[in-house]
Amino acid sequence: MKPILYLITIVISLISYSTYAQDTPEPPKADFTCDKRLVEANSVVEFTNNSSDKTGELVYKWKVSGGEKGKNWDFEKGSDLTDENPNIVFKTVGHYSVALSVKNSETKQSAKISKKNYISVIGNYGLNNYYSDGNYEKLVKSAEKYTLNDKYKKDPIPYLWLSRGLYQIKQSGLSETDAKWKNAVKDATKALSKAVKYDYNGIISQDFRFNEYLQEFQGFIFEEEGIEMILEAILINDKKPTEAEYKKAESVMSKYMKISFNTLGPKFILLKCYVKLKLKDKVKELMLSIQNDIESLDNLETYTETDKTILIIGIIDYCNYLKSKGEIEKPCLLLKKVSGYLLDNDEFHDFFTNDFNQCE
Repeated sequence: MKPILYLITIVISLISYSTYAQDTPEPPKADFTCDKRLVEANSVVEFTNNSSDKTGELVYKWKVSGGEKGKNWDFEKGSDLTDENPNIVFKTVGHYSVALSVKNSETKQSAKISKKNYISVIGNYGLNNYYSDGNYEKLVKSAEKYTLNDKYKKDPIPYLWLSRGLYQIKQSGLSETDAKWKNAVKDATKALSKAVKYDYNGIISQDFRFNEYLQEFQGFIFEEEGIEMILEAILINDKKPTEAEYKKAESVMSKYMKISFNTLGPKFILLKCYVKLKLKDKVKELMLSIQNDIESLDNLETYTETDKTILIIGIIDYCNYLKSKGEIEKPCLLLKKVSGYLLDNDEFHDFFTNDFNQCE
């Protein structure tokens, strides 16, 4: 009798759970977009609600972080925080995070989405005039003032002009004759790294002047530091880099990662350096980071030529390293992801078609 009662209890529980699951509506999903994310001061941004809910009507509540309402941003006249699609005026330079909360008016179920640094307001400082006139010392002096001002110190624009001015001082030879500018390259690298750090919404990629400068400076660092010969030596069996050269490669790649939006290539090189320098803890940590980067790798459209050069050297060495450990699946997955973008490179093409032809 007891087994029958037990079975009946289970059946009733399953029916109750099934009824509960059917009666419980699916919660809403919050999402939104806007018409532009990179704007100048006092610009209006139009937000579009993309939230979804299968039952009832939604109640909306918008929130902006990164400044005071009224002083730094505000809803445009006729809009407010409960609008489905509000217009918001961003008044001052800075980065603003935006959140949207939605609530089903009938079921009372809710959802929220937050997008950090979703809107970037950049300044118009007139620094381009100094650059056009070739007055690089004045450019550096003026740009530096903005980078030290709390109002503008997270705007990438002043850092970009500061870096460009310092780079031109180096190119003019002034850093060789005037001790005041002896650290021009070091300071230009530091300024550019800050610009990359604070470029949340693509000013460098959208402004051809800055995009061209980023590529030029990356190439300069690659050649100036003599790193190309060291990296090429990594791939040559009969002439391996010395310990000192591995340490130099480690230092340069660590710096390069700060002036690039694409760090997978440098990570491959750092992994090689850590292995050779017997830094086991760093090897373990970096391997996990590399695997995450490979999984999230979508395309190479934002890669500069120097990014690609470093990536190719890194991929070849990384795949050979995994192959020496008896792993084929991981390098094949990586090679298939990037082959469409790199097969026009002779070195990569030969490696892919000859050493890893089983991946094709």
